[in-house]
Amino acid sequence: MEQLLDDFLRVTRIFLPVFLVVLLVSGAWRARNATIGASTREAAVDAALVYSGLCVAYLVFSPQPQCRTAVELEPGADLLQALGSADDLLPWMQLVGNGVLLLPLAALAPLRVRPLDSVPKIALAGLLISVGIELSQYLFVVGRTTSTDDVLLNTAGAVLGGLLHRAAVLRRAAVGEPEIVSALDSRGGAAGGVEREGTLRTSVSP
Repeated sequence: MEQLLDDFLRVTRIFLPVFLVVLLVSGAWRARNATIGASTREAAVDAALVYSGLCVAYLVFSPQPQCRTAVELEPGADLLQALGSADDLLPWMQLVGNGVLLLPLAALAPLRVRPLDSVPKIALAGLLISVGIELSQYLFVVGRTTSTDDVLLNTAGAVLGGLLHRAAVLRRAAVGEPEIVSALDSRGGAAGGVEREGTLRTSVSP
């Protein structure tokens, strides 16, 4: 538990300055053609995407020489281990961590990556990223466990992120924001999403 807390604090300390730099630079760049409020919202998305990506890379590619490299291909093995460790919260924390690892990226990426215009596509992207992470850990990172459960949990987190993004799209559509309504109507003539000055763009369809 202390190690997880230390890792979280270390990630925050290392990458928070990067978040602030991206926020300021992107905000200044976007402010040339948009209002302060709109450019700040867009810059916050840029900064959050960079921050999330760096955090994921740090967490999954940091060597752990004190642990042995292992491969666990049986689905559900990590869950069974957690259930068998009633007095140890670490396995549960690892399960939760894997579940939310890709969630922020999945929720934010559709605002910048137009092909991610549906939850199934977001889920597929999450699956491919997770498989790539596990293969990279197996081949290049010392002390990491390559696990089928990690792939399943990462993908589930990506699906949840996609659903949260779609819920936000539908909420905006319900209050009548025209750029969101057009983006949702991908089969009605809209080109997968409309970007207006000073608005966030998105392109997730049901």
